[in-house]
Amino acid sequence: MDCNWLYIANSEFLLKKGAIFIYPKNTIFTKKNMKGVSAVIATILMLMITIALAGTAYLYITGIFGAKTAVVLSIDGQSTTCNVTYINAVVKNDGTGVASNVLIDLTTPGGAVTTAACSITTINAGSSSSTLCGKSAGAGSYTLRAYTTGSSTTGSVYCAS
Repeated sequence: MDCNWLYIANSEFLLKKGAIFIYPKNTIFTKKNMKGVSAVIATILMLMITIALAGTAYLYITGIFGAKTAVVLSIDGQSTTCNVTYINAVVKNDGTGVASNVLIDLTTPGGAVTTAACSITTINAGSSSSTLCGKSAGAGSYTLRAYTTGSSTTGSVYCAS
C-alpha cells in the first residue's frame, strides 16, 4: 500500500494523509476518473471573461462620460403648453456644448408631420429655450421632435382645443 494512504482496520475506507476526504476502499485513482478543465479551455475561458469585463467597463464609461459632453436635447413636457393656434415648445440642452439651429417637427393627432414647424436659433449648455409652433389640427396629442447636429429627442403634449 502507498505510504500516503492510511487503511483503517475493519473499515471499508481509505483515508488520505493530510486531507479530509474519505474514499471507498476499492476506489482506483486513475487519470480517467480525475475530472478537470484542460489548460487550453481554461485559457480561452479566462480570455473571454477578461474581454467581457473590459467591454462592460468601456460601455459604462462611455455611457456616463460620453452622453453629457456634447449637445443633449430634451423636451420639457411640463413646461410645454398649447392654446388654440400655437404650441409653446420648451427644449432643454442638458449637455455641455451650445446647441445651434434646433429644428422642431410636429406630428398632429391624425399623423400628419410638419417638418421644421418651428426652430430655435441657440440654446446654451444647461439652459432651455422656447418657441411657438403653429398647429393646424384641433384637440389631441401632438408629438414634437427636436433635433440638431448630433442630438435628437421626442416628446408629446396634449392640447384640449
